[in-house]
Amino acid sequence: METKLSKMRMENVRRKCAFLNGIDIGAEGLRGGLCLAWKDTTNIWLKSFSAYHIDVALKENNDRKEWRYDDGRETCNEQELEEIETNYFQNLFSSNDGGDNEHILTRIERFIFEDDKLLLIKNYTKEEVVGALKEMGPTNVSGDNGFPALFFPQFWHIVEDKVTDYCLGVLNRDMSVDQCNFTNIVLIPKVSNPVNLGNFRPISLCNVLYKIVAKIIVNRFKSIIVNYIDGAQSSFAPDRLISDNVLISREIFYALRQKRAGKKGFMAFKLDMSKAYDRVQ
Repeated sequence: METKLSKMRMENVRRKCAFLNGIDIGAEGLRGGLCLAWKDTTNIWLKSFSAYHIDVALKENNDRKEWRYDDGRETCNEQELEEIETNYFQNLFSSNDGGDNEHILTRIERFIFEDDKLLLIKNYTKEEVVGALKEMGPTNVSGDNGFPALFFPQFWHIVEDKVTDYCLGVLNRDMSVDQCNFTNIVLIPKVSNPVNLGNFRPISLCNVLYKIVAKIIVNRFKSIIVNYIDGAQSSFAPDRLISDNVLISREIFYALRQKRAGKKGFMAFKLDMSKAYDRVQ
């Protein structure tokens, strides 16, 4: 900070503020006067100073905390950390053999209204591409190519034909989506001191073209999906909140805890609660 105090007075002020470490350069008349203060937890290397500048380097603490494998083993080794990360995401984003579910699916009535069927199978249009792009957050974090959604409306007169041709080619002509199917995975810590990858929430930053294609499909389904989702389902439909399930669950567990009479009891199973929203299956 810049100050007009003498060196001695500045030192007293600094110490009263609980900064025992510091460099004080007293003012000369109405000119000069600098003070740099830091606490014991910070490492400072003084490079040079004068009446008008203080040049220091901050030494960061690079102590690495040990990370844990899924089986509880700990490591700080770079190669082993790469192994932990690779194995974790291979398991997280892969589909496990869920067994034969055909006997369950045969009991579900398969039907779709004719009008809805015609809506789903008709060709996608340029207007749907533009509409999906307008619904996207303009400044959301971009994917692997570095272009956010804001870029495309700004330069639509240049990229319009290529963007619409690609998106409609994927949707109408079964063109491969491999060219834009690249995703950056960013890990957001859920706790203050994470020690394993389970302490992070993975966020997938997809390519904007991939998002446009996906959003167009979602918009098609959004208009009809309420006709096929039961009223007891509290998500994946407009005007329904998944948080409603939390309230219902709390009421159920409250009833389980309060039951005291009767020969028959109740029980609850907690099944596969590890980030179901991040899994492929």
